Amino acid sequence: MIEIMDNIVAYLNSKLPSIVESDIAEDFFIGDSDEELMCRHDVSPLIYKAFMDGSYRATFAFSFYCRSDDVITARQKLEAIMECLNEIRAFQHLFGVAEGTLEVTARPTPISEEEGGTKIYTCAFKLDYLAGD
Repeated sequence: MIEIMDNIVAYLNSKLPSIVESDIAEDFFIGDSDEELMCRHDVSPLIYKAFMDGSYRATFAFSFYCRSDDVITARQKLEAIMECLNEIRAFQHLFGVAEGTLEVTARPTPISEEEGGTKIYTCAFKLDYLAGD
């Protein structure tokens, strides 16, 4: 599943180079900058169905987080990511999987504010996919 998140970030880098930095970390903000994006594979129940031919269908939940002093900038970055991924919906041979569907499960939402006033926003997605050996 780690490759899927890497492939999603690479896809966003190719579509939104001015918004998505190439050094998006997974699971934590890598620097001490007030302007950063992070992605993470969300903890969720594993939904997995294996088939006789070695292929399987699974669900992958993930989120993007944006830390920013400027609320408008944070929301704009996450909304651009959301709109870019929302255009895909159903696909074949993308993100390293045979086929799948992608949906937004949470629009950009504030989740915390740090002591210096920096705010963190998030948006969430669900990817249902078919992959094989």
